[in-house]
Amino acid sequence: MWHFSIKRQRLTAMIIAWWHRKNFLTYCLMPLSWVFQFCSRLRYCYWRYRATRFALPVIIVGNLTVGGTGKTPLVAYIASFLQSKGFNPAIIMHGYGSGLHKMQVERVLPTSNATLVGDEALLQANKNKMPIIVGRSRVRAIHFLTKTCPEVDIVLCDDGLQHYQLDRDIEIALIDGTNRFGNGFCLPVGPLREGIGRLAKVDFIVTNGKALSGEWPMQTQLGATAFAPNNPASQLPLTCFIGKKVHAVAGIAHPMHFFNMLREVGISVIEHPFVDHHLFKATDLEFSDDLPILMTEKDAVKCQTFTQAQIWAVPLEVKMPTEFMEQLLRRIQSGQKAS
Repeated sequence: MWHFSIKRQRLTAMIIAWWHRKNFLTYCLMPLSWVFQFCSRLRYCYWRYRATRFALPVIIVGNLTVGGTGKTPLVAYIASFLQSKGFNPAIIMHGYGSGLHKMQVERVLPTSNATLVGDEALLQANKNKMPIIVGRSRVRAIHFLTKTCPEVDIVLCDDGLQHYQLDRDIEIALIDGTNRFGNGFCLPVGPLREGIGRLAKVDFIVTNGKALSGEWPMQTQLGATAFAPNNPASQLPLTCFIGKKVHAVAGIAHPMHFFNMLREVGISVIEHPFVDHHLFKATDLEFSDDLPILMTEKDAVKCQTFTQAQIWAVPLEVKMPTEFMEQLLRRIQSGQKAS
């Protein structure tokens, strides 16, 4: 199983590297990209006037590229902000890596099983005191939400920019400031799910990293305190690991982001990358020494039953410009619909 995971990591790395280059083969395969982009545009036009509309305001946080860009931390940040302003938000998610079938909808609790609801959804349920709903169909998820949680007055959709069956009031597109759009081509030649021109139709463009003109910068940093996955009350300041060597474990879209953030605060890292949404077993974290193990919160929710004493989860903190949050709040209060 370990060797299979290593092969998947290498294959994923090769595909991502290829998506960031332009060569002879890229241009030979361009017709496939054109077909994909045409179908994507056709779906957009088809659903534009047929999408399901709800009385609740719906905010979509999504991206144009394949892979993670930091949507889940941003959604959590916005949800917390809305709570502070008197709203009763809920979060709906696809539940990537979950065991849900196509028509199933599930409310996520802190005690839910990550193999059923997905690691990102379980992370949201652990961090936020609000309804978290997972379902392959976001439309079904909101129907379920309106029946079971009548107090909710606004919905945040974690991912779903291309889920056109669901009408939306506000669209926020999130960009990875390091990789941006790769070679600029659509699947399968490049990493884009839609053409870059789609950004002209969203309400806000947020960049995780260095933002360009017209984009809002999202600051991400490691939390000041690490905690034990099997006992969150057991905590250590992150400064305790500065100058020391640790095993760094990450089963996220871009593990190097986590490893580099640890290095930037002065922690010496032995890298252990896993594929995104990897379902950890205790044996995955058995190393031939007693060095501490630092991992992301997203991975830690799948390790809550592990008994190793040296495992520590490091939270990721997000911060957005005050002006961005004020503009978003005004858009919500005005009830202006996304274009």
